[in-house]
Amino acid sequence: MNSQNIEFLGIVERVVSGIPADSPDERRAMLFEPRGEGKSLYDALKDFHLPRDDSSGESGYSFSQLIGALHDRK
Repeated sequence: MNSQNIEFLGIVERVVSGIPADSPDERRAMLFEPRGEGKSLYDALKDFHLPRDDSSGESGYSFSQLIGALHDRK
């Protein structure tokens, strides 16, 4: 596993651990539930990690945006 994947795994772990749920099934459902713009948290994580065609390395999502998405939950 390369360093980029290790870093992304840490992001995924923090995001998933921060989902307020009592069971893995609830956490999974919340991970795939569409949010404000129709994208789920899973979609946002996937988009964040897509290989980039440009050299800028910008994905359109910052780490704080991904984590902030957890605060939109009811």
